[in-house]
Amino acid sequence: MKAYDWDGVNLGELTFESPWGTDRPDLMTPFNANARDEFAHLYGFDPTELFKKGSVHYWEDAPEDLQKFYAYRKDVNARLLETVLKTFDQLKKTTDSSLETVITLFDGLQHPELENFLGFDFSRSVGLMNRYNATLQIEDPASEWAKSPSRYAQMGHRYDALGLKRPYMIDVNVLPVHRTEAAGFATAKPTGAEMFQLLKFASAPTGRVCLYSESTINEQDWEILPYGMASQASIEKEGDGWRVSTPVTVQAELGGDAQKMRLDGQPWYCLENGDVWIPPGEHVVSFSRAGYRWFDTSKLDTHLLSLSGELLSSDRAQRGLEVQYRSLQRCAMVFDKLPLRIYIDGEPYKWSSLKGDDGFTVMAPPGLHHIRVITESTFLYFVQFTSLVSASLIVVFGLASSGLLALLFLLTFIRRRLRLLSSS
Repeated sequence: MKAYDWDGVNLGELTFESPWGTDRPDLMTPFNANARDEFAHLYGFDPTELFKKGSVHYWEDAPEDLQKFYAYRKDVNARLLETVLKTFDQLKKTTDSSLETVITLFDGLQHPELENFLGFDFSRSVGLMNRYNATLQIEDPASEWAKSPSRYAQMGHRYDALGLKRPYMIDVNVLPVHRTEAAGFATAKPTGAEMFQLLKFASAPTGRVCLYSESTINEQDWEILPYGMASQASIEKEGDGWRVSTPVTVQAELGGDAQKMRLDGQPWYCLENGDVWIPPGEHVVSFSRAGYRWFDTSKLDTHLLSLSGELLSSDRAQRGLEVQYRSLQRCAMVFDKLPLRIYIDGEPYKWSSLKGDDGFTVMAPPGLHHIRVITESTFLYFVQFTSLVSASLIVVFGLASSGLLALLFLLTFIRRRLRLLSSS
């Protein structure tokens, strides 16, 4: 974990087997020597006796003994979970890292039977996550995967009431879930409209979603994923612009020839190739179409091309750009110019940038912050402004010269024609 600069770690399904409980005792765990000795020390009998017919501890005849084994398994898992959470919490403190710890847990609210079958205490696990500032990622069991995507809306209502310290996210399994004889589905694996609906309902509660897995999603579905997550937003034509209403940050695709963006009547610099970033709330976006301008200073402006957090506001700064953002993790921001200096909440910020094909990525700290990015020194800005003025003047001079030459040619031509007529 210390060897690389990780964004976070996901601990998935820290459970015992089996999801079928006593229906499949051959799959139930743990029955290793250490577990059997510890359980026998605590409860006075070997847990293997639970599944031996004729034993006084046989689970059908002694259900109270089976409950003891269930309780033991839950306690073991809870202790292990706390050990892991403590380890990652200490790692964050010693390395001054913003590492996010994500715990994937089965939906114990809708399916409490899984707690006994898989050996986890849902309430205790949630309490540990709150104590160690971890993120809950909820996974519904495989028996739910073929049902309507709207099930995630109902899941969201249940988990909104938990009072979690950090926003949870829903785990969507993109796997073959529909039987060949099931009506209404063209493929066994979710795709197209079904994939859109899964993202729409799963991301709606908190704006976060996990997809399992990158390799199982159909290639053509990647293009529709952003639209599914932005489906709560609405956009409608208003005059020469567009009115956008959205609960989360979205990107409006206005076309590559859209220039000189304005948000609520003010110049707006958070865009890339006609795709403009819109903060949460209700806003009016207006713009002009691409056309030739004699004196265009837009090349001197700094633009925010992309970000991984929530964009709240932005304004032009002298020789740079100011952005207010909110992010649970560190926030990746891509600017079209290499930052010269960066200030976070008014304080100088030490950063390193990564150059990509389209711009320069800066990793900003998690939380609610105001960032000011300076991309030009006073001298360099003056040089670029002077170059722009000079280039514009050269164009004007060139056009004027061409016009004068054309006029001179025309006058010379007319003068010669008049001489010829007078001589004849």
